[in-house]
Amino acid sequence: MSRTILLRHGQSLYNAGETDDFDSDVTERGNYQIQDAALHVKEVMGWGPTGYWIGFVSPYIRCLKTALPINKLLGVGMTVDARIAEVPDDLQAWKCGNLPNRQANFPTYDWKQFPDGMNVTERTMEEYRDDLKLFAKVLPDFAVVVSHMTTIRNLAEVITGLNLKGKDITNCSLTLIEDDELVFVGRR
Repeated sequence: MSRTILLRHGQSLYNAGETDDFDSDVTERGNYQIQDAALHVKEVMGWGPTGYWIGFVSPYIRCLKTALPINKLLGVGMTVDARIAEVPDDLQAWKCGNLPNRQANFPTYDWKQFPDGMNVTERTMEEYRDDLKLFAKVLPDFAVVVSHMTTIRNLAEVITGLNLKGKDITNCSLTLIEDDELVFVGRR
């Protein structure tokens, strides 16, 4: 049996239209969404064996903060992984470059991909999808992935073969996949 939880980050200042900074912090509403999402994740995790869950998180601040209660309160180890970083959409080039070093703010996360800082390289959409295919192949049986709407849609498609383009993946919504089958998309 395998179970994968894909969780979109909480509402960011960018999502709320309060900044042009793509790598912005979460809003107050986003913080409430994160707490509620952590409870939802806990409910879903209760269906599987505890202690076997492994987490992955995008290096953007909104994802790092969304993963924090899952890491601290639920005891899921989090690895910061550039393969699940944001790609805005199929038509836009993605350039992130250097993100601020956040290791001191999130010391319980595994930062082995970023030993010398937070440089995330530019990728084409094809490279991005190839990264997600490789990522999906090495997902453990019980995984929590905290990422972005486009990444969640594409990763779910890689795992299940289903196109989620019509599904509403709102801030802090959860996508649950069991044994490569889509079970749930939404918020509780």
